[in-house]
Amino acid sequence: MDNFWLSLHPRQLKQLETMPYPGPKGIQKRFRQKIRRPSRTVTRVLAACAAAAVLSIGVWAGYTRWRMPEEPQTYSGNNIQVHGENTLDPAQASTAGQEASPLTDQWFLTQAITVMEQIGKGNLSQTPATVTRQTNQSWSREEVVVSFSAGETPHDVTFDGETGHLIGVTAFDTFRDGGAPMDEADALAIAQGYYDALPYAEGYVFHRVEKFDGESWMYCFDRPIDVTLWGQKQTLYSAYEEVRIIIDPCTGAFQDSHCFYVPLLDDHQPGDEPLTEDQAREIAGNYTGFRQPLDSYQVTAELTICLPRPGWDRETGAEKYYGITRLAWVFTYTGEIDGFADAYRIGVDLYTGEILSVDVAK
Repeated sequence: MDNFWLSLHPRQLKQLETMPYPGPKGIQKRFRQKIRRPSRTVTRVLAACAAAAVLSIGVWAGYTRWRMPEEPQTYSGNNIQVHGENTLDPAQASTAGQEASPLTDQWFLTQAITVMEQIGKGNLSQTPATVTRQTNQSWSREEVVVSFSAGETPHDVTFDGETGHLIGVTAFDTFRDGGAPMDEADALAIAQGYYDALPYAEGYVFHRVEKFDGESWMYCFDRPIDVTLWGQKQTLYSAYEEVRIIIDPCTGAFQDSHCFYVPLLDDHQPGDEPLTEDQAREIAGNYTGFRQPLDSYQVTAELTICLPRPGWDRETGAEKYYGITRLAWVFTYTGEIDGFADAYRIGVDLYTGEILSVDVAK
């Protein structure tokens, strides 16, 4: 179990549990409804963490707002640590998988075939399948990847190995030759259809599209988050509670999808005042890593949701993410040195004033 969750106060865990489709259980609920309900219930990760936190900390005792841990969690070796692989016959999955215990290799294979059918890639009954179990160290989670050998374009479905919820699907097709993109409204309707069909978290809304080229458009469905700041209600969209769907805009064919689930922890108390833009800008400007005077940069500010990034282990390059996001001011400093980019993106916690993240482009 990730030590990060054990470090949270019960009140913080309670706040996370109030969200629509909270945590792994919520996504798991959507997944069970869309696929098949197992014969037993998978233990909820956050509930176990909450129980441990209650025993070790005590309800309400000594509550303080979340802050960045003094020492970042790092890992060694490759980010993806493979534990084992198993080759299975998909032709036998439909019957055996229904009777298989949840979270077994056969069970994951059956769910993967169903997911592929939902995106129009159901011709996999004669395709060898490999089930790989691995640890994703950056996100502190166990994963199961079901891979189908479909010629030169393997198709993969990735699940959370502990909860069974869907993380992502890769099913690129490369056989198309030429063609023109369809109307944008029609392309959005197709992407929306894939989001509705797949067992991802419900309640996300279309927020933006990124057009990589004439063959791949990515549609982002985010969880809208209503906040009241300075007496005004506004809606923010979290890129870390987001489902990304990539389609071919010429044919409408599904290409790829991924679900990010990092919930917002807004644990400010009544009477807490958010930082103004000027206050947060002063904090960000005290960052000591700028290579030029501050007046050399163009600066933009955005009130948004930030993923705390504890920094890199310089020996291994290993970065381990925390399991929550925060309300923040994010400042982008854009400059240039000898024709090369000198840019920084600095996140400042909206209530604590902590610097949450620094992304550098040089």
